[in-house]
Amino acid sequence: MKVLRELALLIRCPVCGAKPKQKCELSTGLPRTEPHLERCLAVENAVQLTTARLHLVARTDEPRNRPNSSLVEHGVNAPKR
Repeated sequence: MKVLRELALLIRCPVCGAKPKQKCELSTGLPRTEPHLERCLAVENAVQLTTARLHLVARTDEPRNRPNSSLVEHGVNAPKR
C-alpha cells in the first residue's frame, strides 16, 4: 500500500485540491499524514485502466488464428498472377 500512497502524490487530490507532489491537507491547513482515500482510489483506478489498455494493445498485436483469415493479414505475400 505504500506504493499506492506514493503514486497518489502524482495527481491532484479531488478532496482538498492538493497539487501533485504535495501532501493532502487537514481542515486546519496542516498536512495530513496519509493522502485522502479518494486520491488513492483515483490512482488505483488510473492504474487499472492503463493496465487494461496495455492488455488490449498486446492482444491486438497478436496474429489472428481464424479459419477465413487472409494471407495478407499474416504477412504472406499473395501469389502473383
